Amino acid sequence: KLAPNHSSLQTKGKIGYRSIDDFINQPKNTTFDVDVSDLNLNIKDAYYCKGELKENEYVNKFSKQSITGNINTKGGLKNLDIASLNLKWGAKTSVDLSGNIKEILSENNLIFDLPNIRFKTDRNSVLSLIDEKKFGVTIPNTIELNSSTSGTLNDIKTNTVLKLPKGK
Repeated sequence: KLAPNHSSLQTKGKIGYRSIDDFINQPKNTTFDVDVSDLNLNIKDAYYCKGELKENEYVNKFSKQSITGNINTKGGLKNLDIASLNLKWGAKTSVDLSGNIKEILSENNLIFDLPNIRFKTDRNSVLSLIDEKKFGVTIPNTIELNSSTSGTLNDIKTNTVLKLPKGK
């Protein structure tokens, strides 16, 4: 269990590598099986590394609530299977996804297949971050996005549906 000032992480898993030297110098060869059963992250812990974040209006607003959830992954940086990633920010904002990412460390060779992406939030959650008048927008009562996305950074294919109270 890891618990800095504002965050905590409960996890169990295995990391596989040939040698410490390989682990440090060739991280792409490392394999892992990780189950993060209890994730609680607050951006305030990043202030210790990057103090100027304290001055950012949006970071401060975002830090009023923690990101909670769980993650289950297996594989490595060459081929990562995400069985589930479930994150919440407050009571009404969530992101859930599953899929596969290959060649994570290579911008030119990265390939992803994320067939199940779901995002949900509500008006009050968005308004806690932005001012409608300042941006000249009206935030709907609910926002839901469902997507299946795959490809590379240069060629993305997606089937995405955005659901708002007045239609899709």
